[in-house]
Amino acid sequence: MNGIDDKVLNTLRSYKRKIKKPKKFKVYYKILYSNSKNSIFFYTGWGSSPEHFKDIYNPLKHKYNIILFFCPRELLSEDTTKTVNYFEEVKNKTIEAINKLKKKGVKKFNLFGASLGSFLSIYIANRIKIDKMVLFVAGSSLSKTCFTSYADEVKIKLEKKKYNLKKLQKEWKQIEPINNLNNIKKTKIKLYTSLNDQVVLYEFQKKLFEQMKKKKIDVEEILEEKKGHYLTVYKYLKNYEEFDKFFTTKIKDF
Repeated sequence: MNGIDDKVLNTLRSYKRKIKKPKKFKVYYKILYSNSKNSIFFYTGWGSSPEHFKDIYNPLKHKYNIILFFCPRELLSEDTTKTVNYFEEVKNKTIEAINKLKKKGVKKFNLFGASLGSFLSIYIANRIKIDKMVLFVAGSSLSKTCFTSYADEVKIKLEKKKYNLKKLQKEWKQIEPINNLNNIKKTKIKLYTSLNDQVVLYEFQKKLFEQMKKKKIDVEEILEEKKGHYLTVYKYLKNYEEFDKFFTTKIKDF
């Protein structure tokens, strides 16, 4: 494990222990409106805040409609049914936000997901017409990620409930990225992967990329060879000009 990544993960764990859990926290979103007909939806990693994306969306908020999604930490938990329901809730809230934007004349809808947010993005894009997606450290299987991740909190709780990988895969079949690729062939994707990722192993990231290519999805892989899971995301957070170019370039007809 990358030493710096260890420090980042330990800091996040320490911070999590200090936070008082709210009694009830549902999925909600905030729209930063602009006069643009283009929009970007942001979905963050597990338990993190969309404020982590401010270096990207602040410079772009006058050029795009920015939609920030806030999701409870229990979105991913040992309560497997609740996790599936939360995926559905995020999807439904996304549709709700899109309908609001359409009433204001917005025509283009793009997704930006990191870590767990990238798993959500794929699930959503398979059910809603999305123009483009930026995905950071997404993998082919959420179930396998839970059972192999360095961040093993959910795995420990699942094993206490007598779950094994096979049982989890069955219950999460609906939300697995590998099962949500059939309807995104017209979505252009930028996929950032990490060779040294100990949270979402690279073998799962690679498999996702290969399956996307096999299904003739328009995807580009940007491979980070040195940094781990968290620092791969942080490395690119200030490259807003690169993302601006990606989201404004016209998509060729398929």
